[in-house]
Amino acid sequence: MFDQMLAIKRFREQQAELAFTRQRLRRAEAEKATEMAHDRLEEFRDWARARERSMYDDLCVRVVRVREIEHVLHEVSSLRRDEGHYETALREAGETLDKETQVLGACREAHMQTVRMSNKFVELANVYEEGMLQIQNSKEDQELEEVASLVRDRYDWDDNEEGDQV
Repeated sequence: MFDQMLAIKRFREQQAELAFTRQRLRRAEAEKATEMAHDRLEEFRDWARARERSMYDDLCVRVVRVREIEHVLHEVSSLRRDEGHYETALREAGETLDKETQVLGACREAHMQTVRMSNKFVELANVYEEGMLQIQNSKEDQELEEVASLVRDRYDWDDNEEGDQV
């Protein structure tokens, strides 16, 4: 019975460990996605600054029409809007990372709990087995004492019979 219960405890422990491992991978993926989103945002910002500077430089070196200025302003506005999309993607990736980190903590705690439960069960089973072993040893000692007592009684009986016959 203890073996079956221990097998169940070990199975639960393995399942919790597997869930913990999977969650660590999901968290690592979320961390990588966050880093990639951050890198894309920084790359876009660098490119957008260079593009904006290039457009304004182009306007400054020649005579331009109002329509060309409006077009550059529209392009700069579009660049700001695109930067907002990259920032949103980074924020969402960060939120996902936070959630995965929280789930990882819960998985870690669940795994630790199953390990504690398994260890506690093993300790209780060992205490039970030690108690049973002590009882068994005590029974064996009592049986040996009975046998020794019977041998002594028989020896005493035999001595008494020989003494009566003499």
